[in-house]
Amino acid sequence: MTASFVNSVSTALIATLLSMALAVPAAWGITRYRTRTGRLLMAGSLLVRMAPAVAIGIPLVTILGAVGLTDTPTGLALAQTTVALPLSIWLLASFFEGVPREIEEAALVDGCGRFAALLRVILPVVSGGVAVTAIFAFLASWNEFLFALLLTSIRAQTTPIAIANFQSQFGLDWGPMTALATLYSVPAVVLTLLLQRRIVAGLSLGAVKG
Repeated sequence: MTASFVNSVSTALIATLLSMALAVPAAWGITRYRTRTGRLLMAGSLLVRMAPAVAIGIPLVTILGAVGLTDTPTGLALAQTTVALPLSIWLLASFFEGVPREIEEAALVDGCGRFAALLRVILPVVSGGVAVTAIFAFLASWNEFLFALLLTSIRAQTTPIAIANFQSQFGLDWGPMTALATLYSVPAVVLTLLLQRRIVAGLSLGAVKG
């Protein structure tokens, strides 16, 4: 059970970091430049989010198997990023929309490049929104079941699969299953409590303009 818990943590962290690293520049570019390509990217991310996971999972099994990443936390994290990334882009785009252009222009006048302005000025302003997005990306990976079922067997098996394995031909072993499920919920609860202030700030970002 310890191994499955470690796999869940490592997979969720990798998927969250990948999602945020890709979603931040994508969402910022979409909201600032407002090009047709950006609008198509937003629509494409929504379509990917709406697609059934099984429609994506089966091709991913073939692709990751061809590069030797099945039954590894890295391979599973890459698969789960396909779920977390579209959601992250949509959330971050809504937060970036509330940032006035004048803030970026002031940073550019002071000598920052666009990337430096994003890192040093814009991201601190929307840090609450980034925290909210990171939480949702983490939970999307933390609670994911189908990809873990399709892409893992022994080495990279996550806790949701371990919980499901308590079912046998004689029925469900409710005691250990409930205990493990309760323990598995603790990290998500603790993470949410630690980032509570950031989450509240992020949810209220842009709610009042004056």
